[in-house]
Amino acid sequence: MTLTYEFPTLAGASVHDGIAVTGVGDDGDVFVALGHHDDQAVIPALLAEAKKWGWTSKDISENFDDDEDIADRLCRTWAKMLTDSCGRCNDKPDCSTCEVIRSCNQQSDGWWMDYDQPEGAPGCFPVTVLNLDT
Repeated sequence: MTLTYEFPTLAGASVHDGIAVTGVGDDGDVFVALGHHDDQAVIPALLAEAKKWGWTSKDISENFDDDEDIADRLCRTWAKMLTDSCGRCNDKPDCSTCEVIRSCNQQSDGWWMDYDQPEGAPGCFPVTVLNLDT
């Protein structure tokens, strides 16, 4: 079976080497690339986005020995765009008390992304996630 999906347009996202990437959440340590990409292509794109969010080469090298160490932190999963809330609790749009904030992040541009969806779920698309929080 071939899965069909459509990538969303993410306000505020950047394109690095042809890969659309953005940071998610308030802490500036989780970065998402649209699509499942090989490590050699996606790591530089995600790190370029991380640098836009204030991560320096020194920060990264202090936390990770090399690209293989970073690759171990990559997660290829499926995501879904949500409207003004994820619907998992009644605290929306203030998600600060939500126990699932890790996977449901609102951007200042007004969009929500849940990147813990099962493959093939309706409305989902593939993403590669990098969490730099060590």
